[in-house]
Amino acid sequence: MKKSGSGSRFKTIGWYYLLPAILAFALYANTIRNNYSIDDNIVILNPTVEKGIKAIPGIFTSHYQQAGQFSYGYRPLTKATYAVEQTLFGRNPHVSHFINVLLYALTGIVLIFVLKRLIPGYNPLFIFCAVLLFIAHPLHTEAVASLKNREEILCFLFCIFSLYFFFQYLKTKKVPNVLWGLLLLAVAVITKQNAVSFVIVIPLTLFFSGKAAFPEAVQKVAGAYHPAIHKVLVPEKISPGISDFLVAAGLLLVPCGILLPDERLFLYASFIIYISCFTERILPSEIVNRIKNGWLIAGLLIFPIAVITDKPAFLFSIPFFLVYKYREERNFKVYVDFLAAETTRFFTPVGRLLLVSTASLKRYRNFFYLLSALSVIGSALLFIPDFFLPEQKRELNVFENPLFSGADWISRIPLGLYSLLMYLKLLFFPHPLLFYYGYKHVPDVEISDPLVIFSILLHLALLFVAIYYFRKQRLLSYGILYYLCTIIFFSNIPAPVPGIVAERLLFMPSLGFCIVEAWLLFKLFKINPAGNYINPVSKRKLLLVLSIILLAYSIKTIARNRDWKDEFTLFSRDIPYLKNSYHANQLFASQLIMQITGQPANQYEAAIMKNKAHLALKHFRQAIAVDSTQVKTLVNTGTLYYQFFQRYDSAEYLINKALMIDSAFSLGWFNLAICQEWQNKFDKAIYYYARAHKTDSLNINILSNLANVYFKTGNWENAIETNQKIMRINPASDVPYINIGSYYLDKKDEATAASWLEKAVQKNPANVSLSRQLSDYFKSAGHADKAAYYSTLAAKSGFRQ
Repeated sequence: MKKSGSGSRFKTIGWYYLLPAILAFALYANTIRNNYSIDDNIVILNPTVEKGIKAIPGIFTSHYQQAGQFSYGYRPLTKATYAVEQTLFGRNPHVSHFINVLLYALTGIVLIFVLKRLIPGYNPLFIFCAVLLFIAHPLHTEAVASLKNREEILCFLFCIFSLYFFFQYLKTKKVPNVLWGLLLLAVAVITKQNAVSFVIVIPLTLFFSGKAAFPEAVQKVAGAYHPAIHKVLVPEKISPGISDFLVAAGLLLVPCGILLPDERLFLYASFIIYISCFTERILPSEIVNRIKNGWLIAGLLIFPIAVITDKPAFLFSIPFFLVYKYREERNFKVYVDFLAAETTRFFTPVGRLLLVSTASLKRYRNFFYLLSALSVIGSALLFIPDFFLPEQKRELNVFENPLFSGADWISRIPLGLYSLLMYLKLLFFPHPLLFYYGYKHVPDVEISDPLVIFSILLHLALLFVAIYYFRKQRLLSYGILYYLCTIIFFSNIPAPVPGIVAERLLFMPSLGFCIVEAWLLFKLFKINPAGNYINPVSKRKLLLVLSIILLAYSIKTIARNRDWKDEFTLFSRDIPYLKNSYHANQLFASQLIMQITGQPANQYEAAIMKNKAHLALKHFRQAIAVDSTQVKTLVNTGTLYYQFFQRYDSAEYLINKALMIDSAFSLGWFNLAICQEWQNKFDKAIYYYARAHKTDSLNINILSNLANVYFKTGNWENAIETNQKIMRINPASDVPYINIGSYYLDKKDEATAASWLEKAVQKNPANVSLSRQLSDYFKSAGHADKAAYYSTLAAKSGFRQ
């Protein structure tokens, strides 16, 4: 009988862990047959990753995205996984999608495993419900169905594992656990930088799991912020440790000054430090006497130097404070304690709240050491890549986020609050889901906007609930605070977010929402999440409602996965909802243009191309209606007018409008020149090609077109001279040799033309059509050897392609 019971229990435990994984596969199995989609070129379809495993050293020593003159970010881990896949499976999107689904299924198992240990006093059904809601939530489709966003899943997995090991450290006091936790957090950060939010989440979670005493912490926090409150709560003489806290408050502003581009923070830091140390009305007189120590004064004087010269100069002040403390105590252990305490205060809000005096280290030493390590590793990992990577270069466009125009953090608050409201809306009602939001789908708002005011009230209410139920309903408070701590980085208030709002950014924060959602379901049926017994009737009602929610989530998720089939399908499905998004409209129009290049094979293809040209024009015009200052879209629309509709007047009007906005936009001059050339207005074409070359002197396409116009007008000398200029600019290019060869062919001088075309093939042996052309020429001229050579070369090149 025991064996039977044991086996039954084993099966129950097995389903408990496996069902979230099975649900993940059931929901996302239809993504496996999808192809590549938007932004997959960043991590997969690029020359570096396609080299396979041998590209990994280069991936870890280069920026995340490299496109033309722009390179920025550092997220090497996900790109490395695709490099490994390239070696093992080649370019295969279906294998990549399968691995994404596998990782997502693993996420469900890991969440069950970790949450069960972090909150052991809660009913396993509660954890089960929260995890199932997380796995099924449709907002995760972007993270799972988009290959580029594998980084979201990996980052979250590493963060959860890191949290688990830190929990084990405080439970067992075994140092290897904290080392594993730090390592996993470091790996998470190089997967995606939003893992730094777990520097706050980890201590928050450990605090809520019962590893820090609540009443004493509240007393210390309140007392730290106002001595009068401290006297009421702790009726004894003000602790000298308050001086350390006040100085640390000033020091805390210094790293904030590094993270936020505001020099005033250094002035605030210096002001707080000096006032704290030199005003007897704030501190006891004994503190004022203690600061006469030269080491402390020397440390304080570093701060004005930091303000005037260089931000990192504040680091040089830290040793002065440390030496001061050591000289005072004459105890190396106290020195180490002080180092942990001050580091915690510098970098973590939780540490600043809990660590009011060095005396508290006696009770919370391990906890504060953990905070110190988290603070240092989190801050270091953000900045270390800047020391060995080239300077980041990124074009920050207003159409991605209007805050890129240089708004300070106060000006960012209205849009930030509106963004937070949009995130909550998407969590509660995930429809419609969109591949891009951006300007002006997310509208310009002021602080007086009713929705901004509503967002303020709503988020203040959430904060109030989290504080009010801090002791009575700790899990509810934790879910809210976890969500707020992880979403605030994407609120546009600390820094503008490209696209303003994105569904993938909710992947990590949505866990907090799902915990609250599960808590509300339990409370709806008057079930205690921490109770061991659940009334069977209430349990059936709970599971019925849960099943309905999961069914609704599942239907939306499976349907949305089909939209991610490929880039064109995604754009087509979402664009009806994105009328006011500039970038979404111009992206879709550009995608359509890529599909209608070349000559149609038959009338059916010609009709399809014509329809796509009209659709592209519609969305280019819609993008211009949203923002008529974007020169690239104006020029692209003008190009479409003359290439597909021969509406030259409309084309010239739009391109000239773009050039009035930016006269240095070489693409505008180039397309204006082509428009003139198509109308056989060669003098104007030569003039505009010259203007384009003046703004982009290294662009050989401009010079090639200019040379060909010279040839058309009979200016042989300028045509040859311009092609020779191309040879000097780009000696490896076959373009000038092909041009000159075609000139001789036009003059019926096939022998001279062949000699130039042979030089072109030497420059570019992969030009199959040119090799075949040469093979045919030499066969007709009776040169069998050369004919055979170019025929073989064409066959080899064609096979490689």
